[in-house]
Amino acid sequence: MKRLRRLVRAALAAIAIPVAVAAFATENQRPARFHFRISFSPAIRSEPLTGRVYIAISGRNDRPPIQQVSPTGVPLFGRNVEGLMPGQSAVIDETDFGYPLQNLRDLPAGEYW
Repeated sequence: MKRLRRLVRAALAAIAIPVAVAAFATENQRPARFHFRISFSPAIRSEPLTGRVYIAISGRNDRPPIQQVSPTGVPLFGRNVEGLMPGQSAVIDETDFGYPLQNLRDLPAGEYW
């Protein structure tokens, strides 16, 4: 249980940093494949991390977005990681399933937190 709490804290620390994403597209042109790289510092945790990494995407920066996940809430995407070392990146991209949007490709162009 103690290890689980440490993993959750490390994962939350890794994703709690605001992420700005801009997707630009002209009519009939798909934006280049985009992704998120999530890493953590050895100051947060010196051991490898095994678990699930999440990213919540919100158009507003007025509340923690992970608390509003619902069918009408912000998109949430995740990926399992095993033995992720400090400084090494976990990548969340268009191959990862999300909710309520199923794919990052479904995210409209804009600026997000």
